[in-house]
Amino acid sequence: MNGPNCNYNPETTVLCHSNKQVHGKGWGIKASDEHSFYGCSGCNMWFDSMSAPEEEREHYYQVAHERTQEKFKEKGLWEVVINDDSWN
Repeated sequence: MNGPNCNYNPETTVLCHSNKQVHGKGWGIKASDEHSFYGCSGCNMWFDSMSAPEEEREHYYQVAHERTQEKFKEKGLWEVVINDDSWN
């Protein structure tokens, strides 16, 4: 994520999840991995604390999310599935 509290230590990297209900976040429920991004422990704590202004959090989320999705695609971990009921 490279956010304001980034410790730049890859050993602390975790998969962080969006905090938005529109992405599936709920009481005791994480958002879908589709709305996740790589971040160090410092970035994850900063993002989850909700202490930063929403615009700043949204900016860092968007950049980190796009970078993470590209990494998933490069590693073959992400695949697009079209859910079409006409195939049944």
